[in-house]
Amino acid sequence: MQKFAAALWIWLFCVIASTSALAASVPPPLSIHAGVQEYSLGPYLSYRQDLAQSYLLDVHRQPPDSWGTPNSLPLHLGIDTTSWLKVHINVSDNAPHDWVLKLGWPNFSEVEWYLLDRRTGRLLNQQNPIQTMSDDRLSFPIRLPENGHYVLYLKVSGAEKVILPLTLKSPDLHAKETHLRSVLTGLFYGVLLAMLAYNLSLFIFTHEENYATYCLYVASIIFYTLCTSSNYLHFIHFDIDWVEEHTYRFSVPIAFLSASIFLRKFLSLENHKGMVLQLSNLAISSWLLLLISAFAIPADWYIWIIDIAAVISCPIGIWISSCVWYKGDPSGKYITIAWSPLLIATFVLMMGLTDIIPFSMDLYYLQNVAFTIEVLLLSMALAERINRERLEKAEAQAQSVYFEQRSLEARHREITAQQHALNVERQAKEDLERKVAEQTSELQLAMYSLTQANTELEKMSQTDGLTHLANRRYFDHRFTEEFDLAMTEQWPIAVLIMDIDFFKKVNDHYGHQAGDQCLRDISAIFPQFTESPHDLCARYGGEEFCLVLPNRTEAETLNIAEGIRTAVADKAIHYGDQTFHVTISIGFSVAVPATSEQRDIFLKRADEALYFSKHNGRNQVTQI
Repeated sequence: MQKFAAALWIWLFCVIASTSALAASVPPPLSIHAGVQEYSLGPYLSYRQDLAQSYLLDVHRQPPDSWGTPNSLPLHLGIDTTSWLKVHINVSDNAPHDWVLKLGWPNFSEVEWYLLDRRTGRLLNQQNPIQTMSDDRLSFPIRLPENGHYVLYLKVSGAEKVILPLTLKSPDLHAKETHLRSVLTGLFYGVLLAMLAYNLSLFIFTHEENYATYCLYVASIIFYTLCTSSNYLHFIHFDIDWVEEHTYRFSVPIAFLSASIFLRKFLSLENHKGMVLQLSNLAISSWLLLLISAFAIPADWYIWIIDIAAVISCPIGIWISSCVWYKGDPSGKYITIAWSPLLIATFVLMMGLTDIIPFSMDLYYLQNVAFTIEVLLLSMALAERINRERLEKAEAQAQSVYFEQRSLEARHREITAQQHALNVERQAKEDLERKVAEQTSELQLAMYSLTQANTELEKMSQTDGLTHLANRRYFDHRFTEEFDLAMTEQWPIAVLIMDIDFFKKVNDHYGHQAGDQCLRDISAIFPQFTESPHDLCARYGGEEFCLVLPNRTEAETLNIAEGIRTAVADKAIHYGDQTFHVTISIGFSVAVPATSEQRDIFLKRADEALYFSKHNGRNQVTQI
């Protein structure tokens, strides 16, 4: 029984606690009294998102716990959303009946309001499209009945960010504020349009690009501020729903893009290197990409991205101009001074739009004041820069004239000195030419002798001293060239290796002098069988000789080899009173080379053929 009583007490406590929490979540009603001209509806609001496109009757029947209360004011409803808002209103005795419902946010695509009797649920009044104020499209006249309890429902839709600073004002207060805003707005746009027209005329007459980028920037400011004003359609005189719903996502990137272009051109950032130029390129490309991809990215993500990009771009712009100022460029100083108020105001505005601080339309007006100051300062800075550049140009021209005069004077002195030196130079030149002619003649004679000596020396370095044939070193060089040429032209090349038979017996029987005479006489036979300039005959070593015959067939090579063998056998060698004969063995190979590595193979095959001739009776020709 005690456990049951304890459980019952716990259940009752939970019910009471939940009921208290529910009651705490319901905002208090707005009490309207005499003598008060303005009420902020934020503390009295409750809201719910309309995901099913509900009608007023469906919304009115929703239980209180289905409505939420704002966590912060003003109410941030999100992006691309439709929501219902509800305010309970108690009208006291002698309270005014005529009021103006003011929505302090421009980016609404649809606004509906309904006034119901709280006790009976009867519809007393509702929004009519023709019942907006003539000077403000987001101000609605509302007439509250006499003493009673009422419920005001609002249905708001927006394709972009939706913030709801909602106020209820007396018509007199609304008229005064509207008049003051109209005057300030006229002054604001008057200054901007005057600066735009003036600098546009300067660009037309001077063709100075800085004026063009300045005009582009001022025009983007005008477009941006019109889009962020609740009355921009009143100024530009057209009413297109699509434009009304998507101006924010266009106006912000255009404004920041034109500002980045103006900053780059005015500060001549293309002449700077490093981080300054890289950040400028990043800013221009980023805002251009955001402008192009306005409809490629979902609305909620896109608005969040441009808000964050705007918050980041503000300190980057100040940093760039400060760096240029630090480097000694006066233009950086003027940009820093002109942009500081605007960047601070824009930074504060972005914090309000991202719900870091409470949002108010006064933040836009603060930005407009900063725009006015900036446009005036930038115009003066632009004029100062143009004037400074003209002064620098005039100073440069004056210095150019001064240095040109100095140059002419120096030129005159130089011509005089040259005229004086010309006679001395002419005489020295004649003497020099005579000496040069003498030394040239001597040098030519010496060079001719040196050339002859070099020719003889080169010939001696390539020729065997005994037989006057090519030596082994020259043979290796020429054989490589002829082999590569045959491989390129794809013609056959023949290699003959020849050895005098029993030459050692000649040396032993007749003496070494007779052997040398034998080598000379035999080597004189070989050139008789060469026809082409590419043919090569060389002493290969001792009593061995090598003959290279490019572009010869096997039959032609065999005929040449047999001719050499016969001529050697018929040749009588005379030394002193002695006469003797010798024979010669020959081995050769003929083929079309395929690779340069086959050179050694050709020599090896010819050597093997010679070996076969030697061991097969000598005095014969063998081919492998």
